[in-house]
Amino acid sequence: MDRLHRAIKNVHRLDDLAARGTALTRLPPLPKLLAVLVYLCVTLSFQKYALTGLLGMALWPILLYEIDDLSIVKTLRQCWAVVALLVLVGIANLFFDCAPVLTLGPVVLSGGAVTLLVLVVKGVLCFLAVYLLIATTGMERVCAALRQLHVP
Repeated sequence: MDRLHRAIKNVHRLDDLAARGTALTRLPPLPKLLAVLVYLCVTLSFQKYALTGLLGMALWPILLYEIDDLSIVKTLRQCWAVVALLVLVGIANLFFDCAPVLTLGPVVLSGGAVTLLVLVVKGVLCFLAVYLLIATTGMERVCAALRQLHVP
């Protein structure tokens, strides 16, 4: 029951953030939803070794977190489960892709390590974008925007 109460408390906290009246919270929900969907599609379309391009995608959520005066550090603390799941999924890459791909000074990273890192970065960026959407819109308004797109 404690876990359920914490989940309900987190949803209420996100709704409280959405009710603050900042520049992002005043925007209509449908354009924000569409922007996040485009961001997710672009972020997830990067190839498995495209770490530098993917790091450039971090600018969008960082900028929006700063504009809306949200703590990106507090949000990152909440995505530990996402990171753990992605590491568990991507750990096999370390064993199957052993060819050296990236050299950072004296450190040589294998393709599996780079792929694992890219997978984790993609997951964290997607988590940040969706969290930002809900924190600036509210769950009820996100659902209303999804209904406008005829998503059941």
